[in-house]
Amino acid sequence: MATIDNRSIERTAYRSRWDDGLFDVFVGLSLLWIGAAWLWFDAMAGIAGVFPAIFVGPFVAWRTRFVEGRIGYVRFSEERRQWERRNLAVFVLVGTLTFIAGILFFVARDGGSGVADVIDELAPGLIAFIVAAMVGVVAIASMVRRLFAYTLVLVVGGILAAAYDANPGAPLLAAGAIAALVGTWLVWRFVGHHPRPADEDEPLPT
Repeated sequence: MATIDNRSIERTAYRSRWDDGLFDVFVGLSLLWIGAAWLWFDAMAGIAGVFPAIFVGPFVAWRTRFVEGRIGYVRFSEERRQWERRNLAVFVLVGTLTFIAGILFFVARDGGSGVADVIDELAPGLIAFIVAAMVGVVAIASMVRRLFAYTLVLVVGGILAAAYDANPGAPLLAAGAIAALVGTWLVWRFVGHHPRPADEDEPLPT
């Protein structure tokens, strides 16, 4: 008699939560906005990241309705939920430490020492490195391979921006375009595979 591997089923279900592509679109559009602000709207560059942060809550709520309306709701085990909470705590910690490191980075940049010279060389890629660290944490937590690819694009973009003293927005714009395009394709595929069920007062298609 065959046995059912509940852990394997749960892992598969958990990974499928990322198949709708909406997270990719949100991250892609956020990076496009931040990159564009750095490239073309200097006055907005310092606060560009605030606007995507404001929309995180509404986005999560809307995405939940969008996905559950098509594939239903999955209640994961307590062990999985605890694992998610730990990952969320790590994500917040990494984000906070990275933000603090960024501030210290720019403070040290004005220090006039040899270290400041090195920091000054890396400055154009700093924003890309910060975002890469945060996307990398999500990639490790979710084990979604394409998120590792976005992380790599950001790291490589940050290195190139530092090497060629490019605008910090350039690698964000490139990674954002890739994420948005991939996410759009995933959303299109998801909707094709999971059309929204008819409302109770609507006749089902025949």
